[in-house]
Amino acid sequence: MASGLPSLRPASPVWRRTLPTPTSLPASGGPPSSDIVKPKKPKAGKGKRRIGGQPGHPRHQRPPFPPDQIDQTRLYTLARCPDCGGPLRPACEPARIVQQVELIERPVLVTEHRAPKYWCCHCQRVQSAQLPPEVSGSGLVGTRLTALIAWLKGSAHASYTTIQALLGDVRPS
Repeated sequence: MASGLPSLRPASPVWRRTLPTPTSLPASGGPPSSDIVKPKKPKAGKGKRRIGGQPGHPRHQRPPFPPDQIDQTRLYTLARCPDCGGPLRPACEPARIVQQVELIERPVLVTEHRAPKYWCCHCQRVQSAQLPPEVSGSGLVGTRLTALIAWLKGSAHASYTTIQALLGDVRPS
Protein backbone atom coordinates (compact mmCIF):
# COMPACT_ATOMS: atom_id res chain seq x y z
CA MET A 1 0.00 0.00 0.00
CA ALA A 2 2.40 2.54 -1.12
CA SER A 3 -0.23 4.61 -2.90
CA GLY A 4 -0.13 7.25 -0.17
CA LEU A 5 -3.35 6.16 1.51
CA PRO A 6 -3.14 5.16 5.13
CA SER A 7 -3.54 1.53 5.68
CA LEU A 8 -6.67 0.22 7.28
CA ARG A 9 -5.80 -1.20 10.62
CA PRO A 10 -8.06 -2.62 13.25
CA ALA A 11 -9.60 0.05 15.49
CA SER A 12 -7.35 1.25 18.18
CA PRO A 13 -8.11 0.22 21.77
CA VAL A 14 -8.63 3.95 22.68
CA TRP A 15 -11.48 4.29 20.22
CA ARG A 16 -12.91 0.99 21.32
CA ARG A 17 -13.19 2.26 24.88
CA THR A 18 -14.98 5.55 23.98
CA LEU A 19 -17.50 4.25 21.48
CA PRO A 20 -20.76 3.12 23.01
CA THR A 21 -21.63 -0.51 22.92
CA PRO A 22 -25.19 -1.67 22.23
CA THR A 23 -25.60 -2.56 25.89
CA SER A 24 -24.61 0.94 27.09
CA LEU A 25 -27.21 2.78 24.91
CA PRO A 26 -30.43 3.95 26.59
CA ALA A 27 -33.37 1.57 26.41
CA SER A 28 -35.49 4.07 24.45
CA GLY A 29 -32.91 4.53 21.74
CA GLY A 30 -33.16 8.29 22.23
CA PRO A 31 -30.71 10.70 23.78
CA PRO A 32 -29.90 10.13 27.45
CA SER A 33 -31.67 13.34 28.50
CA SER A 34 -35.00 11.90 27.40
CA ASP A 35 -34.58 8.93 29.71
CA ILE A 36 -34.64 11.08 32.84
CA VAL A 37 -37.94 10.43 34.55
CA LYS A 38 -39.40 13.01 36.91
CA PRO A 39 -40.52 11.53 40.19
CA LYS A 40 -44.29 11.29 40.45
CA LYS A 41 -46.03 13.77 42.73
CA PRO A 42 -47.59 12.20 45.78
CA LYS A 43 -51.35 11.89 45.52
CA ALA A 44 -53.29 14.36 47.59
CA GLY A 45 -55.54 11.83 49.26
CA LYS A 46 -56.47 13.03 52.73
CA GLY A 47 -55.22 16.61 52.27
CA LYS A 48 -57.53 17.37 49.33
CA ARG A 49 -60.53 19.46 50.41
CA ARG A 50 -63.86 19.57 48.66
CA ILE A 51 -65.28 22.87 47.44
CA GLY A 52 -67.86 24.61 49.58
CA GLY A 53 -68.29 24.71 53.33
CA GLN A 54 -65.83 22.68 55.37
CA PRO A 55 -66.87 20.56 58.33
CA GLY A 56 -66.28 22.37 61.61
CA HIS A 57 -66.01 25.83 60.01
CA PRO A 58 -68.53 28.64 60.62
CA ARG A 59 -71.10 29.26 57.90
CA HIS A 60 -70.62 32.36 55.75
CA GLN A 61 -73.74 33.91 54.25
CA ARG A 62 -74.55 37.20 52.60
CA PRO A 63 -76.88 39.27 54.77
CA PRO A 64 -80.42 39.42 53.34
CA PHE A 65 -81.62 42.50 51.49
CA PRO A 66 -83.54 44.96 53.66
CA PRO A 67 -87.29 45.30 52.93
CA ASP A 68 -86.84 48.67 51.18
CA GLN A 69 -84.57 47.04 48.56
CA ILE A 70 -87.03 44.26 47.70
CA ASP A 71 -88.99 45.11 44.56
CA GLN A 72 -91.38 42.18 44.55
CA THR A 73 -92.45 39.45 46.96
CA ARG A 74 -94.05 36.20 45.86
CA LEU A 75 -95.89 34.06 48.39
CA TYR A 76 -96.30 30.33 47.71
CA THR A 77 -99.05 28.66 49.75
CA LEU A 78 -100.49 25.20 50.30
CA ALA A 79 -104.26 24.62 50.33
CA ARG A 80 -104.02 21.00 51.54
CA CYS A 81 -101.37 18.66 52.92
CA PRO A 82 -99.38 17.27 49.96
CA ASP A 83 -99.05 13.87 51.72
CA CYS A 84 -102.55 13.13 53.01
CA GLY A 85 -104.75 15.92 51.63
CA GLY A 86 -105.77 17.08 55.10
CA PRO A 87 -106.44 20.70 56.12
CA LEU A 88 -103.50 22.92 57.10
CA ARG A 89 -103.00 25.79 59.52
CA PRO A 90 -100.00 28.15 59.76
CA ALA A 91 -97.02 26.77 61.70
CA CYS A 92 -95.06 28.68 64.32
CA GLU A 93 -91.81 28.20 62.37
CA PRO A 94 -90.50 31.02 60.15
CA ALA A 95 -91.06 30.74 56.42
CA ARG A 96 -88.29 29.59 54.13
CA ILE A 97 -87.02 32.71 52.37
CA VAL A 98 -84.92 32.74 49.21
CA GLN A 99 -83.88 36.07 47.76
CA GLN A 100 -82.82 36.22 44.11
CA VAL A 101 -81.35 39.07 42.11
CA GLU A 102 -82.12 39.09 38.40
CA LEU A 103 -81.60 41.39 35.46
CA ILE A 104 -84.84 42.89 34.25
CA GLU A 105 -86.01 42.43 30.69
CA ARG A 106 -85.13 46.00 29.75
CA PRO A 107 -82.28 47.16 32.00
CA VAL A 108 -82.18 50.63 30.45
CA LEU A 109 -84.68 53.44 30.67
CA VAL A 110 -85.06 55.54 27.53
CA THR A 111 -86.38 59.01 28.22
CA GLU A 112 -87.40 61.38 25.47
CA HIS A 113 -87.15 65.01 26.52
CA ARG A 114 -89.30 67.36 24.45
CA ALA A 115 -89.10 71.12 24.29
CA PRO A 116 -92.12 72.30 22.28
CA LYS A 117 -91.90 75.36 20.07
CA TYR A 118 -94.28 78.25 20.44
CA TRP A 119 -95.24 81.15 18.18
CA CYS A 120 -95.11 84.54 19.82
CA CYS A 121 -97.86 86.76 18.44
CA HIS A 122 -96.25 89.86 19.92
CA CYS A 123 -92.68 89.59 18.55
CA GLN A 124 -93.62 87.35 15.62
CA ARG A 125 -90.94 84.73 16.37
CA VAL A 126 -90.79 81.02 17.21
CA GLN A 127 -89.74 80.37 20.82
CA SER A 128 -88.58 77.08 22.30
CA ALA A 129 -88.98 75.80 25.86
CA GLN A 130 -85.63 75.31 27.58
CA LEU A 131 -84.32 71.84 28.45
CA PRO A 132 -82.75 71.49 31.91
CA PRO A 133 -78.94 71.90 31.81
CA GLU A 134 -78.32 68.30 33.00
CA VAL A 135 -80.31 67.06 29.98
CA SER A 136 -78.98 69.39 27.30
CA GLY A 137 -75.37 68.94 28.40
CA SER A 138 -75.28 65.16 28.79
CA GLY A 139 -75.84 63.85 25.27
CA LEU A 140 -77.15 60.39 24.46
CA VAL A 141 -76.30 58.56 27.70
CA GLY A 142 -77.15 59.63 31.22
CA THR A 143 -74.76 59.99 34.13
CA ARG A 144 -75.21 56.47 35.53
CA LEU A 145 -74.71 54.77 32.16
CA THR A 146 -71.68 57.00 31.54
CA ALA A 147 -70.26 55.85 34.89
CA LEU A 148 -70.88 52.19 33.97
CA ILE A 149 -69.16 52.60 30.59
CA ALA A 150 -66.19 54.29 32.29
CA TRP A 151 -65.96 51.46 34.83
CA LEU A 152 -66.13 48.81 32.10
CA LYS A 153 -63.32 50.50 30.19
CA GLY A 154 -61.12 51.53 33.12
CA SER A 155 -61.54 48.85 35.79
CA ALA A 156 -62.88 45.86 33.87
CA HIS A 157 -60.52 46.52 30.92
CA ALA A 158 -63.30 45.87 28.40
CA SER A 159 -62.55 46.82 24.81
CA TYR A 160 -64.60 49.42 22.98
CA THR A 161 -65.97 46.64 20.77
CA THR A 162 -67.12 44.64 23.81
CA ILE A 163 -68.77 47.70 25.38
CA GLN A 164 -70.47 48.52 22.09
CA ALA A 165 -71.74 44.92 21.82
CA LEU A 166 -73.05 45.07 25.40
CA LEU A 167 -74.87 48.33 24.79
CA GLY A 168 -76.30 46.91 21.57
CA ASP A 169 -77.61 43.88 23.50
CA VAL A 170 -79.34 45.91 26.23
CA ARG A 171 -80.95 48.58 24.08
CA PRO A 172 -84.72 48.39 23.92
CA SER A 173 -86.15 46.73 20.86
